[in-house]
Amino acid sequence: MPKRVLVIDDDQDIHALVRMVLVSPDYEVEGVENGEIALEKLEKEALPDILLLDLMMPQMTGYALLDQLYERGLHTSLAIIVMSADLITWQQMTRLGIKGFLTKPFDITDLQQAIENV
Repeated sequence: MPKRVLVIDDDQDIHALVRMVLVSPDYEVEGVENGEIALEKLEKEALPDILLLDLMMPQMTGYALLDQLYERGLHTSLAIIVMSADLITWQQMTRLGIKGFLTKPFDITDLQQAIENV
């Protein structure tokens, strides 16, 4: 069964890049534009295996989504990889269950490595 990856980023180029990198029968990639849409999806559907999450987005930021996941206890059921130019502390990553961090802009090798690590 393929690993399900949910990309949460307002940049469609990031969605395309992730799909390009993970094109194989081993991954099923879906993308949404903000945390609000992602939260609705996470509440209604089976949880994905991996979340690739941008922090700076319109409507509901990645920070707000992380808080919501934490409040609902979903952060422990997801392999969350944050993708951002913003830096977050190790304590924040640990508290919110973040398994990886990619500093934007990142290269394909870093993306592949982060996904393999989770």
